[in-house]
Amino acid sequence: MICRSLITIFGVCSARLTQRAALLAILTFIPSFVFAEVEKNDAPAASTPMIDDSTISPPMPKKPPVRAELLANRALAAQLTTNNENDSEIVWLGQDSNAYLGLYLAEFSGNTIGSALILHDNQQHPDWPGLVHTLRTTLPANGWSTLSISIPYFDISIPLPEREIAAQTTTESTVPPQKTETTEATGETDDQTAAVEDSAPNLMESASNAIDTTSAQANTSDNMTESAEYSREQIPDIVDQRIREGIADLQQRSPQPVIVIAIGLSASWAANKAKAMRVKNIRGLVIIDPSKPPHLDGYNIGLDTVDLKIPILDITPAKQQRTLAYKRIRIAKQARHPSFQQRVITGASGNLSQFEHHVVMSIRGWGNRNFLPK
Repeated sequence: MICRSLITIFGVCSARLTQRAALLAILTFIPSFVFAEVEKNDAPAASTPMIDDSTISPPMPKKPPVRAELLANRALAAQLTTNNENDSEIVWLGQDSNAYLGLYLAEFSGNTIGSALILHDNQQHPDWPGLVHTLRTTLPANGWSTLSISIPYFDISIPLPEREIAAQTTTESTVPPQKTETTEATGETDDQTAAVEDSAPNLMESASNAIDTTSAQANTSDNMTESAEYSREQIPDIVDQRIREGIADLQQRSPQPVIVIAIGLSASWAANKAKAMRVKNIRGLVIIDPSKPPHLDGYNIGLDTVDLKIPILDITPAKQQRTLAYKRIRIAKQARHPSFQQRVITGASGNLSQFEHHVVMSIRGWGNRNFLPK
């Protein structure tokens, strides 16, 4: 019995020794790089270096939007500064973002008659090639100092009416349109087709409307970008203010009478706004091929001019008139305007290209009759 117990104890000890020997053998053959990787993973993580806030530059502030007219004015002023052959004086009127360009040229005839404030046509600038440039640089040789000022851009495109797609019920949206027989009987398919066509983008939409849409979308985003352009409703009052500022500038330079020469759309602005001005400030008005401002009520070039009790010269091309000249002269005669004169330039059309000299001579003769000392 004792022998069996000793044999059992000896067997258990042998088994344990065998397990330890096997474990020792396994540990002997484990590659050293395993322990190195374990030590690497167990090592404390290196501390993240602190970022110095002083080394981070703040984000650049966004530049405020600038009107397209002002950008064009700056470019024109820079060009004239480097190449100003007629020695025009560059004048900045208005303030800050509402600043605008003026080009002044003193008379050099030796026989001063007065000063002329020149208003260019829509979407042009104070030295626009052709008629504007000719007027402002030629009249000083005929006794008139000239100040040509910038006029805000006015969008003449016709805004598209808002269109809505008729709401469809769930049944209508799930049922496909019927064939020819059903269409002829009910007309529902035609209505659905028209609604889809109306919802499609119109490729003929004006660029200005696209800009307005982009600005509206930007206003709903985080950057809150705003449009710098004047609205259509603002422009008449802005033109009125600029006319007054231009006249004031000319009156400071010379005590001679001031006349306004306005072209195209500016002629309608000037005729309408001059009604509220004093005669001593504006002594005469020249309108050249006037056009009516679209989308705005209360402007009638014929009625507006006859309300002015000052000498008026209406210059118009014989062809392609933007507003009918015979209606204006008829209204003036019916109102018995004391000094309304109309000059139709034979052979001229459109923008009076190639007939600039005829326009200058017409203004010269009209000015001599009305403003030269008797």
